[in-house]
Amino acid sequence: MGRGPVGTVARLDMGQDETVRMFTQWVQAGWRLEYCAAADNSTFVPEDFNEFFNQRRRWIPSSLANQVLLLQQWDTIYYFNKHISIFFILYQAILLVSALLNPSVSVLIIV
Repeated sequence: MGRGPVGTVARLDMGQDETVRMFTQWVQAGWRLEYCAAADNSTFVPEDFNEFFNQRRRWIPSSLANQVLLLQQWDTIYYFNKHISIFFILYQAILLVSALLNPSVSVLIIV
């Protein structure tokens, strides 16, 4: 797994929306996040549609909030984190616009 405080924190049992927020804060602080093919992960899978629907209703607003936060502070994040490129910021902006224009996201947020 990881070494040091990040490896310890990443092993805690958290929901995905909390984990994504934590990763967003690490990026804001200048950390470099890397993919690790040898990592082990487990999750709880919704067993019925209502559980899945509630999970998506919880995840979508937090994902959108993290993207908005990233785009609001893009200049600071870009300045302090040398691992973030302007293309990544542009990609996040396109993702946010497409998510807001997507009817399914709008319905899940409203309902």
